[in-house]
Amino acid sequence: MCLAMTDFHSQNNLNALIFDLDGTLTLTQHFHYEAFTRVFGKAGLRYTQEDDQNFAGKGSRSIFPEFFLKHGRTLTESEVEDFSKQKAEIYKQILKSSEVKEVPGARDFVRRMKERGLKIAIGTGNKPYVIDYILQKTGMTEFIDVILANKYVKHSKPDPEMFLMAAHRLNTLPQECLVFEDAVNGIEAARLAGMTSIGLTTGVGAEKLLATGAIATIQSYNEVTDEVLTNIAESIKSKE
Repeated sequence: MCLAMTDFHSQNNLNALIFDLDGTLTLTQHFHYEAFTRVFGKAGLRYTQEDDQNFAGKGSRSIFPEFFLKHGRTLTESEVEDFSKQKAEIYKQILKSSEVKEVPGARDFVRRMKERGLKIAIGTGNKPYVIDYILQKTGMTEFIDVILANKYVKHSKPDPEMFLMAAHRLNTLPQECLVFEDAVNGIEAARLAGMTSIGLTTGVGAEKLLATGAIATIQSYNEVTDEVLTNIAESIKSKE
């Protein structure tokens, strides 16, 4: 079943899409992993891909104290700030010296959804200037209505605050939002916010994402057809 462009928004209770950024719209999550690996390595700690999957989406100011505590060391606020700055600088260098690739079909999907009247938000642990840089590089800036970063909330994912704030700023109800996320913490945040989510398998296996609460998983946005969205919208409506 395919809906005409002018009919999709009006016939469904799906009013807004909220996207994470790294690993969800762009293939840039591994830049964060490399930056964290370097900083933790200088401190004599090994940061693995499994660690990165577990911490993804939380933001540096949560990741550094939690990871050090896991290894028996408590950080001061000033140490957290210093490590966060080191990581941000390394990440910026990696980002600006690398090609920024989108998840296949991401830009076209966001454009089509915007044209159909859906509201679009970004909710990410990245810094505002990085978000702007990535969106400009991928040509998605013009399609985004609301951008939220960790600096705008008190609690990072898996807390639902960021997604609830996004819904509020989009002037829509949480249950009318569909979240796209590549991290377990993001899927959990969507669940706690009362939102439906789709998991991107760019870094975490489908099993983990589904077990956390994703309604489905995809490898690219080419899989998200009108029929898929209609089925999801009907599922959202049935929960009301």
